[in-house]
Amino acid sequence: MAKPTKEQALQFAIMLSSGVPSRVAVTYFLPEDFPEGSVIGLHEEWMKSEAIQQAILQLQGKAWQEMMVEERINLSIEKHYSEMAYYLYANNYV
Repeated sequence: MAKPTKEQALQFAIMLSSGVPSRVAVTYFLPEDFPEGSVIGLHEEWMKSEAIQQAILQLQGKAWQEMMVEERINLSIEKHYSEMAYYLYANNYV
């Protein structure tokens, strides 16, 4: 498995924006027989991928450094809440 396609990158970015941790999200794109020890390397490769970066930028609307302070704060809060919601959804906290 190599670099993500444009469609995979967009789906990956959507998963990230919904709060799924990147190391979990990347596993959804792997074939069943993918060696477990290779996931970390693939994760790092995908996170450095230009296609992933462009997909994240597409979802955000603009680059972090181009955002006004209020936009950055709002994006950060939304991202944090999404991550907390995913954690509660994915883990039995009872």
